[in-house]
Amino acid sequence: MRFPSIYKKVRSVFSAVALIVTTTLLVFMIVFTEFDVHWVTFLSGILVAASLSLASRATKADRAVEQHVAQVHEMQEKLAQEVKRREAAEGLMSGSSARLQFIDNDLPTMVAFVDRDGIYRYHNRAFREGMRLKAEQLTGAFMRDVLGGKVYGEVAAQVRKALSGEAVRFLRASTGSEVTYVPIFTKKGVVEGFFEVASVAPEPGRPVPAAQTAAAAAPAAQSAEDAEADQGLYVETFSEAVTGRADASDRIIAALEKDEFALLCQTIAPLATRTGINHFEIFVRLLEEEDKLMPPGAFFPLAEKFGLLPRLDRWVVEHVLEWASHRAPTTAWSRDSIFFINVARATLCDPAFPEFVANQLRARDVPGKNLCFEVSDLDAAAERVHLVRFAAEIRRHGCLLALSGFGRENIAFDGLREFKADFLKIDGMVVLGLLRNNVYLARVAAMARVAKTIGIRSVAQLVESRDIIEKLREVGVDFAQGMGIAKPINLRELESRKA
Repeated sequence: MRFPSIYKKVRSVFSAVALIVTTTLLVFMIVFTEFDVHWVTFLSGILVAASLSLASRATKADRAVEQHVAQVHEMQEKLAQEVKRREAAEGLMSGSSARLQFIDNDLPTMVAFVDRDGIYRYHNRAFREGMRLKAEQLTGAFMRDVLGGKVYGEVAAQVRKALSGEAVRFLRASTGSEVTYVPIFTKKGVVEGFFEVASVAPEPGRPVPAAQTAAAAAPAAQSAEDAEADQGLYVETFSEAVTGRADASDRIIAALEKDEFALLCQTIAPLATRTGINHFEIFVRLLEEEDKLMPPGAFFPLAEKFGLLPRLDRWVVEHVLEWASHRAPTTAWSRDSIFFINVARATLCDPAFPEFVANQLRARDVPGKNLCFEVSDLDAAAERVHLVRFAAEIRRHGCLLALSGFGRENIAFDGLREFKADFLKIDGMVVLGLLRNNVYLARVAAMARVAKTIGIRSVAQLVESRDIIEKLREVGVDFAQGMGIAKPINLRELESRKA
């Protein structure tokens, strides 16, 4: 190892000495040949060639040095950025113990986590005291068994909504407690469960005093305002505990202004013959979620509370169209591809949103058929008039409409014709259970059959296995979406991916 290092140090000296010796010999030969023209020409050529060779080597050495210097600078910049990220992560982690201690022992609000199978995986002290149960009685227990059939039947519909990805808040009539279910998503966009946040300790089976029942049922404006204010406090407290920020709403606004969101897409695959048109669902994630510094989807409840979801939906539309307008068609996507974009209930009721979409389509020179706006069946039922107007206006600009979460409640097909939906997305919880529940299987088959009859394409959500795919194909569902089809990827990766 010593010889190469010594050689590098003396290499330049050797080159200079060799040039001097060569020049001296050539001059001596010229003199020795008595300045014969032929010899002078020949030897001068050799001298010039040797000089040019040395100059060329020196130039290459200089370029190599410059490249090494540039690489060093680039690595220094990357190191500086990594140091900043590490400092940010360490700063976040330094307060995590205190926040967890606060949630576990000191938070006066009941908090528990229920996984996608309906099993309690986490619960704080307030929750255990409110339920009057020990930790070992809750951990690993089914929510249905803990609450009992009567109370669970009261909240079953809300549980299904949370497991489908919708934040839910309601007043539990049997106990008078105000409850919020906040769904939690994996990085891949799949609901892995939900947090239950309750203001008053529920006690299964305990009768509620008449005065409390009356207060819960009374439509007094003041009571509603107080409940809404209290619920807002719970959302803020929970968001601060999970994200580590007291100004979480300001963080969302700053992220919108500075484009600090990431767009993911997930393939929606045809189950029968290929149509030649690729379909993708769009998901939005805050950068802290992508870096695993906060739970996925944690910002959605707060964004809804502060009325930021319409602004977020605009951000998604703008950046999807911007991406599409600057990308050449590839094997994975083309100008005929359809991007499914979820819109919030508040966006559905915003009369200016369709015009915003039209302006963006014109500005980016992207056809409206590339966008399919997805509305949940719950929002469709609650905002029927607004949805009819919304559907009519986006269709004027060439956009499509999809209804999602279909089949989780009573099936009603009458609205499909009225809304002129292009796609019917079958609720994921129904799809997950169709192999072990014949009622679910019959429901999926009926939805696929009716959709085909009235000219609407059906899409099964949360498709997780090959067996489910085969069963969906057997009953005539047109498309499938889920981890059994493809994992969500960053939108930037789509242009380099094969179909």
